Amino acid sequence: SSHLVVAHGPSSRHPAAGTFVIRTEEEWLAFWKHLPTRQAAPAIDFTRATLFAIVGAGEGATARTPVVMSIGERDGETVVHWRTEPSAAPTAQHPFTVVALPARVNSVRFEPSR
Repeated sequence: SSHLVVAHGPSSRHPAAGTFVIRTEEEWLAFWKHLPTRQAAPAIDFTRATLFAIVGAGEGATARTPVVMSIGERDGETVVHWRTEPSAAPTAQHPFTVVALPARVNSVRFEPSR
């Protein structure tokens, strides 16, 4: 199903790379605090949407930018297909992407493409 990119950037202050399922306002604000921005977090209606966030590894020339390719359903699970690409930003540090799916989901699996 179709997803929407809510936020992305070359750097975050997340201490470690990883994948996150964000289902509540509290989780969203906690994730947003790690981003180097003074902007307010975009308003999300969590009764109708789920956010998926991926924080990439590395910094500088080795930083890898995460990109969500598609989100599908398999065996009752929501599967987030993603990959990383070399970051174009020379000062990148833990690049991130956050996408929204207009659905509430239970079980989620992140599948990196080889």
